[in-house]
Amino acid sequence: MAAPASADELGKRLLEEAEEGRLLAADIHDNPVCTVNYDARIPAIVVVWRRYVTSLQLRFVHEKVLEMIAAHGAHKILGDDTELSVIHPRDQEWILQDWLPRAFKAGLKAAASKRPSGYFGRLSTTSIQAQAEELRHQAFDDIASARDWLIRCEVA
Repeated sequence: MAAPASADELGKRLLEEAEEGRLLAADIHDNPVCTVNYDARIPAIVVVWRRYVTSLQLRFVHEKVLEMIAAHGAHKILGDDTELSVIHPRDQEWILQDWLPRAFKAGLKAAASKRPSGYFGRLSTTSIQAQAEELRHQAFDDIASARDWLIRCEVA
């Protein structure tokens, strides 16, 4: 298996994309694609998807999340997947086979999410969650319930 592309490499490729990709590369914390921040009150990395995401954008965000897990010593992720319309099968496989093992190695132990509003988004996230057996995960119909569960979720 080839070495994964770093966030820096993916960011350079994003600069060649449409405006949304350039804005994502410039500011992971607030852009048209998503917001990614650390919330010490949970504590967790919080990802809020705002629109359809390309494969390159999805991978860039995941690599940045991985960097943030390491930087903050985070063990949890909270995702608001409401606007996540689909994750293509090749990207689902990449998350499961490539990214998730590296995230576990970095310290990820639990995740909670608000389910996508669209059918294909739900299908995509449900498929990933069903196969990510090592990850403590729960999906909810509202973000407040997801946040509350994650706060209460004990990780060792």
